[in-house]
Amino acid sequence: QVRVLLLDRKNRVVGQRTIYQGNAYAALVRPAEVFRPAVIEAAPHIVLVHNHPSGAPRSA
Repeated sequence: QVRVLLLDRKNRVVGQRTIYQGNAYAALVRPAEVFRPAVIEAAPHIVLVHNHPSGAPRSA
């Protein structure tokens, strides 16, 4: 999964969106998909988070 946390001006989480549900090997995301929720919700800050479904915390 790739998620975006939406933050307000004081860096408080005001929302979260799952922007991609990948497979065990990849999660490909376009930049527009990352920023769209922040633009729609007028969130001035974001945090992009993802997991490693294979359990291996190293880059592919």
